Amino acid sequence: MTRILPILWIAVSLMSGGAYAQERVALRSSASSSVSGQIKGDDSAQYALAAGPDQQVTVKLVTNNPSNYFNVEKKGRSEAVCQGALTGNVCMFRPETGADYVIHVFLMRNAARRGEQAQYTLSMEQSSSSTGQPAPAADMQAASAAMAACKSALALKSGANSLFVLPLSHVPAAGGYEVFLMLQGVQWLCATDSRGHVNRLEQR
Repeated sequence: MTRILPILWIAVSLMSGGAYAQERVALRSSASSSVSGQIKGDDSAQYALAAGPDQQVTVKLVTNNPSNYFNVEKKGRSEAVCQGALTGNVCMFRPETGADYVIHVFLMRNAARRGEQAQYTLSMEQSSSSTGQPAPAADMQAASAAMAACKSALALKSGANSLFVLPLSHVPAAGGYEVFLMLQGVQWLCATDSRGHVNRLEQR
């Protein structure tokens, strides 16, 4: 009798042209694993994720399409635990004990409507709580403040409601952040300084 004791496993279901595929990948403690896939248009892939107790999970998406993102969603919760569009397609979190999570890989609506496709690799890594290095809360707050400032600046510049300004990703730069935004199908680049003030806003 063979026993398989995966600490982190992924079961993936992919809807593409009516085809259905399912896969399970075992990931041992302090290890990493990855899966590759392809989606087109309205197709999406969902990966069911379960981790052991006291584990920190890091999920990363590498893709050839800038409109390809992922969300980490907790079953039974309406809001995503992590939105790749807001975090540069990198998500680090500690799953709740006994909770089930789903990683949803998709194309943004404008790209899906154009029938674009994306080839991607989704990587997952876990480490024990004693060795994990989560992002400091201050850094997360600074990034959130930068994105909020950029959304407001673009809304003011365009005359649009800030609810329609979509943050795509952000990266630290020059003491502040560079935030990529989308409004009505057009991408914008916004830069903030170390105090969170917007000092540059330009269409890409």
